[in-house]
Amino acid sequence: MNLLEMSLSGTDQPLYILFCLEQVVFDDGTAWDNPDYGDWLKTYAGKEISVDESENYYPHEYQLEAKEEY
Repeated sequence: MNLLEMSLSGTDQPLYILFCLEQVVFDDGTAWDNPDYGDWLKTYAGKEISVDESENYYPHEYQLEAKEEY
């Protein structure tokens, strides 16, 4: 049963939702691509994790590198 089916059936409601930003687009149109997104996807997408791991996941800090202006 997938997450949508569980939600519709009212059973096995998730306690935590983990997310990861793939890309951030700023007001000036520049974008930051998260270099850790692929690893996150392989580690967490569609998988159950322990309560301890989910409770310690947030707050996660993204390290943005400043781009030089030309």
